[in-house]
Amino acid sequence: MVETTKAVEWRKEDGVTVLRLIANEVRESEQAVAISEELKKIAVGIGGRMVFCLDNVRFLSSTGISALVSFNRLLSSLKGELKVCGIQPMILHVMRAAGLDEALEIYKTEGDARAAFKATEA
Repeated sequence: MVETTKAVEWRKEDGVTVLRLIANEVRESEQAVAISEELKKIAVGIGGRMVFCLDNVRFLSSTGISALVSFNRLLSSLKGELKVCGIQPMILHVMRAAGLDEALEIYKTEGDARAAFKATEA
């Protein structure tokens, strides 16, 4: 079953919550702040293992990237884990240039990210 807020949809599958950003562009800081607030509620309310798919996102502002990093920190503080996948090449380039590939576990596909969780169980 897929759950939805204004900005994020998610489903639980095999003990992993898979999140997907609904918007394909995050340009305005107000939009990023709203997304950040929704992610906080999800982290606190659901927690645990999460995969955040950004495969439909073509543009992610620096405020949007910051919201993603903050979400990862919050989830970690709650003993959860986040893996990010499906990042478009241009966004990934910016994230790597900023060193965020060191702060986030980034995978090419949702399947790769979910498999990484299964690998840690073995």
